[in-house]
Amino acid sequence: MIVPSMNLEEIKKEINKDFPILLRKVQYVEKALHKNLTKKQRTEGFTKFFDYISKYKNHWIYKIHYDKKEQYSTMMLLYHTGKAHAAILVASEFEMLYHTSHFFKRYNERRNLGLVMFKDIIHVYMQESDLYNMQRLTKKDEGVTTIFGSIPSGIILGTFNIALNLYKINTYLPNEILSPNQAERLTRLNESVGKYMDSSGQLT
Repeated sequence: MIVPSMNLEEIKKEINKDFPILLRKVQYVEKALHKNLTKKQRTEGFTKFFDYISKYKNHWIYKIHYDKKEQYSTMMLLYHTGKAHAAILVASEFEMLYHTSHFFKRYNERRNLGLVMFKDIIHVYMQESDLYNMQRLTKKDEGVTTIFGSIPSGIILGTFNIALNLYKINTYLPNEILSPNQAERLTRLNESVGKYMDSSGQLT
């Protein structure tokens, strides 16, 4: 179980124990859901969220989505730092995106969501953020660089730990309040990523 005293390396080790079990669970649920989708759900798309308490007593939220083009799932671990809630999106056993409590506070405020329950904020965020574009910027400490990233509604700022292959996302700025320099960087980032997109809009 993840506890507030753990550092990032210890947290990643704990997640690596959980993730294979969680992945099997999600794959089982995906198959069961797919069999029972209605014609309308298959046509219009379908998204459902699930809570899961793992063998190691960690609280996960995962999202399963279907539409005409694709089927995918997104998994995020919620935990309390001792002061506030944080969450870690797991892209794989090798890459994780640690979202600080400050990030979610700013996301809630700057999107004018007005939500009180942390889980509700997570649902909105997971509904929006299925594709991240990331750019590593300058060296901050040994083995750590600053990062500039984008999601559909804005930009995310933080750091990347090379040894852990872990992004630490500290804050969020919506598109409408970006400075000219930030807006220009976002345009360049999206253009560079666009060169690697296939005709369906998915990274290849």
